[in-house]
Amino acid sequence: MIQSLSQDGFLVLHETPTVVDLDLEGTAFPWRSDDAIANVVEDNFVIMNMLTSEAFSFERDVETLWNICDGHHAVDDILSAAASTADVEYLIKFLLKLGLIELRPAE
Repeated sequence: MIQSLSQDGFLVLHETPTVVDLDLEGTAFPWRSDDAIANVVEDNFVIMNMLTSEAFSFERDVETLWNICDGHHAVDDILSAAASTADVEYLIKFLLKLGLIELRPAE
């Protein structure tokens, strides 16, 4: 049955993208992509890449990180304020890989 659903286009499985070993420049500023929109849907925080039409659902606490990726907070500042630096660094890299944020140099 699953194969039939897949062949008919009703079932599409995607693997979670693996994060490449990105070197985060501590003085760079994460900036939400102009091609991404975000909203709370039920108990999830959903970000959609408008270029690819892909939507990604996260736990609500990701909304906090999303909101500070406004181009005014450097990576080092975000990581130093985080309770779990490794988790936040992973999430920044993950959002970069998905094209939902970009890093810009200090102006």
